[in-house]
Amino acid sequence: MNKKYLEVFIYISIAVFCFLYLICKIAVLDAVSYAATGSLIISSLYSKWFWKYNPLDKTPRLCNEYIAKLEYVYEGKKQVKKAKVSIYQDLFSVRVVMQSNESFSKSIIANVYKEQEVWYLTYTYINEPSQKNRDKSKIHYGTCKLNLDNLENIKGEYFTDRLSSGDISLIK
Repeated sequence: MNKKYLEVFIYISIAVFCFLYLICKIAVLDAVSYAATGSLIISSLYSKWFWKYNPLDKTPRLCNEYIAKLEYVYEGKKQVKKAKVSIYQDLFSVRVVMQSNESFSKSIIANVYKEQEVWYLTYTYINEPSQKNRDKSKIHYGTCKLNLDNLENIKGEYFTDRLSSGDISLIK
């Protein structure tokens, strides 16, 4: 968990405890219990949904649904493929799911981060081709790095362990 947010949640717990114990005159153990429960609920709600509305948090807010265009080289042939990409994001995690007419892939690990004033989404994924396509495309792993400067048209590149690589663009 991000140290900055952990500190904020601790301060919330202390403030709730002080309010309950000093103002409402609740017993110490009850105040501790209510403060812990209250701050857990508040922090859970904030990290899941409300962080998106915090103007002080500059983390890019990714849309849930994108149409992807993949241009890549596999076995010496240039190819183009369209897919649907779903991105599930909260304050501390990101998941990426891509589905095409040939395969399904999901992120194993993903991270939104800032590097030299530019925001990126980088993730490693497993791609599982449909049963009818496994003779020409085996299950494989890949890594993708997306530049988040323009959230309406995200661009990046990827490579896989089957030695294919290419460019990807996501349109909102």
